[in-house]
This record gives sequence, C-alpha cells and structure tokens, in this order.
Amino acid sequence: MAGQDPKRGPTRVTVPGGTPWRAAREVAEVLQSHGFQAWFVGGCVRDLLLDRPIHDVDLATDCVPERITNLFDKTVTVGKSFGVVVVVLPDGSHVDVATFRHDGRYLDNRRPESVRFGTVEEDVARRDFTINALLLDPWNGQVVDHVGGLEDLRARRLRGVGDARTRLGEDPLRVLRGLRFAAVLELTIEEGTWTAICATPLHGVSGERLMQEWSKATRGVHRRIFFELLCASTRIQELCPVVAALPAAAVGETAAALGRLPGQAGFALVLATWLSGVAAAAAVAWILVRPVERTLQREVQWLLEQYAARAGFARQPVPARRRIARSSWAPALCALCLACDPEGPATAALGQAVAAEQKIGELRPLLTASALLALGMTPGPGLGELLKRLEDAQLEGRLGSEDQAVAQVRAWMADGSTRG
Repeated sequence: MAGQDPKRGPTRVTVPGGTPWRAAREVAEVLQSHGFQAWFVGGCVRDLLLDRPIHDVDLATDCVPERITNLFDKTVTVGKSFGVVVVVLPDGSHVDVATFRHDGRYLDNRRPESVRFGTVEEDVARRDFTINALLLDPWNGQVVDHVGGLEDLRARRLRGVGDARTRLGEDPLRVLRGLRFAAVLELTIEEGTWTAICATPLHGVSGERLMQEWSKATRGVHRRIFFELLCASTRIQELCPVVAALPAAAVGETAAALGRLPGQAGFALVLATWLSGVAAAAAVAWILVRPVERTLQREVQWLLEQYAARAGFARQPVPARRRIARSSWAPALCALCLACDPEGPATAALGQAVAAEQKIGELRPLLTASALLALGMTPGPGLGELLKRLEDAQLEGRLGSEDQAVAQVRAWMADGSTRG
C-alpha cells in the first residue's frame, strides 16, 4: 500500500525491494528456512503504510538470541536479556532482530524486572502504541494486527496498547514518544491515552534519555505542535521548568517562534529558540547542567547571549561586530533573530553583517604565534593579547598583508606596547 491513503488501503501491501528492506528480508529468509517466524515490525510497518521515509527495518521472531547468534556469521548482542540481537551482513548492513517476549513488572521506569520469551501476541501486547505494534509478512505483504493499530492508523489516531496508563507508567519516556508521534505524524490523541499522558510524570527518566527524545521530537517542521502538546499536557514542567514558569503570553510567543524556524534547524538553534523567552542568565544556567555535549551547550549559550545583546550589535566596535558575524554559529543566530524578533532593527543589521562576511570568505591570520616568537616575543599572556590586537587591526582594515603586520609588531615592540 505504499503511496496510498491508509484510510482506503488494504491490509496487504507491496514490500519495497531496496535498502534497508533487502537486508531485513535476507535475515528473515535465514530464520524462516530454519523453521522460525520472522516479521517486519514496529515503525517500519507504520511508516510504510503512511508512505514516509524508512531508514531501519526491524524483525521480530520466535528464535531465541542464542540460536540467532549461531545462524549468522556476525552478530552483536545489544540486549541479550531482552532478546535483541543485531545481525551484521557481509555488506555491512545491520538488522535488529528481537525475540518475541513477555515483560514482567517495570520497577525502574525503563526496564522490566523479568523477561520471558513468548508468543507474537504477547510481544505486540507489550508495545507502547497500537500504530507501532503492526506486523508485516516479508514476502506476501500481509499486515497482521492484533491490537487495532490499522484502524487507529486509518483514523490518524494515537492510542496506547491495552491500558494506556499501564503502558506509559512502565516507561514514562513513552509520554514524550507519544507527543512526538502525534506531532510528527499529525495524529489526534485518543482520550484515554491523552488522560494517561497528562497524568504520567517524567520522574525517574534519565536526563540523557529525555534530551535524546527531545532532540528527535524537534526535528522538522512539526516542532511547534510538539511544544504546544507538551505545554497542554503540563509535561513541560518536568522537561523544561524554566519555560513552564513563563507567563502564558511568553509561552505563546515561543510557540510562534518555533513555528518560524526553518525545517532543517539544528538542535542548538531549536533549544535557543525554546529558551528565548527566559532571562538569558537563567536560560544559560539551565542548559549548562543538561547532560548534553559541551559543544552543544556552548553554541546554545553563545546564541542566547548574542540574542539578548542584539540591540547593541550596531554600536559595538568594528572588530567585535565582525567576529560575531564571522562565527560559524552566526547563521543560526540570524535564524534565531528572524524567528523570535522578525521585525526588529537588530535582526536586519545582523543579517546584513553576516551576509557581508560570508561574501568575504575565510580571513586568515596575518601572523601566527610562531611568527611572533621568531620576531622576539616571549611566550605568555602577552602573546595572545598581541594576536588579538593584530586581528582587530586586520578586521578594521588597517592591516592587509604579512609585511604590514610584521612592521606593526616591530613598532609595538619598539614603543613597549606589546601587551595591549
């Protein structure tokens, strides 16, 4: 049914033949040749029915992990106790293979206390949402639905498998996953599932997992819908309390700004936009303690600080303005200003400055630290200060060649002003 509206589509579809389907079918063929079941399962089935891009195809089987590792030359066990094995094919393709399982009680908001391998019906019954619990026969294209996922998909509806409160309570990260699916797939959330989302706090979910899911949810043009769902469910209180504390009007402005971002905006730009209504110092303090890469923190911090100071951009000295405009993060800063302050005079001034610097291209230093040492400078703080003075003069247009820079350094050394 690829390419058809799921409201009209049958329960038998045409399975694509290209990557990554080919690799998954190759693994399925081996499993089935040894008498085991093998089904395409989860997001790949859902996205095939919705005619969405598919990057990974997962398999579910009744073959236990130890047997899977024996059937293939190269495997990686990523969750043996949970029945997950990655099969690595000779061409380097990776296929996740999960054994049908039944989960015991969840005690740590992520993993069940016990797992036993079970039937296909038990396996789909433990999954989060019905649209993610569909099975697809790799060969005849038959869609098998044990939980009502096809009906929900045709109705563009998000519904938890079984009792939604139980499913979400097992792993509260499913709350954010549900809001992400609703936003990205443009689904309405079934009443009982929405009630469960509003009643299930994110307590106990690690900061790393929250940030990873947040990053996934804010890719593409649906990030505003995700933000609004997060606010309406009150789950933003746990994910981002500094934004939850904003007045309603400021929250609305943030939502509008997120809607104005380009679809390809990176996570740092999204986070800066998300935090743009918060006082810069508080927003920076918050992001600096998030469990994310330091580079991401530094970019968000720079964007927030430059955005807060945007009104004074035109009054800064020429070297300072040009350094900002030449930064690798300057295009993101322009996008942030256009999203949050589209009509502001500082937004126009910054955009013009960045465009001008982009035309100039790379600006190479006229002298390096080694060259200054060769001229007689000694190592220490003065060396860095002198390099900055040279860069200032270059950015101001007073120095344009290496010879001019050498002459200037010698003049500074002669008059004793080499420490700026």
